Amino acid sequence: MTLLNELLNALKAEISSKELQKLPDSLVERIKKTVEELLNTSREAKGLSSELTKAEVERIRTLARELFNVRRDKILRHVAEGIVLDKSLLTEFEAKFYDSLLKIDEERLNDLNALLLVEKVIEDQKRILVRFLKDIPSFVGIDLRTYGPFRAEDVALIPAPNAEALIKHGVAVELKR
Repeated sequence: MTLLNELLNALKAEISSKELQKLPDSLVERIKKTVEELLNTSREAKGLSSELTKAEVERIRTLARELFNVRRDKILRHVAEGIVLDKSLLTEFEAKFYDSLLKIDEERLNDLNALLLVEKVIEDQKRILVRFLKDIPSFVGIDLRTYGPFRAEDVALIPAPNAEALIKHGVAVELKR
């Protein structure tokens, strides 16, 4: 399968699913290597051959940009909804982006709590990793963050009192870390 076809298939899979999809192994490396090789070829080629090679590079770049923009939007949605992502689905640069977003979001929450004069106890509240058994709408946790909405089988790290209430009502189960 050509790189263009592989990128197109990966893009279609990302667009057709709400969840982040596993990318083919070494896709990022193959994109970089192929673009470098094609650019070298276009420099050595003349006329129509050079133009066709440059056009192929642009098609690869366009598909790759679109693919990673769709994935970026999903990562942003997960962070905004407080849903823990499976990092094995992320490329190396996406994992750095995700970690940075989590850090920034935590700082934002700390600033918001300070602004609202929320006691330190709430900031330091224990969190529990849960797996949802049923679909539930979004809710505001005791830390004033919005969580969800969640679908059955989603996994999230939420404040202990909220997690305990969901577990008690049979909506979620605790996962051991």
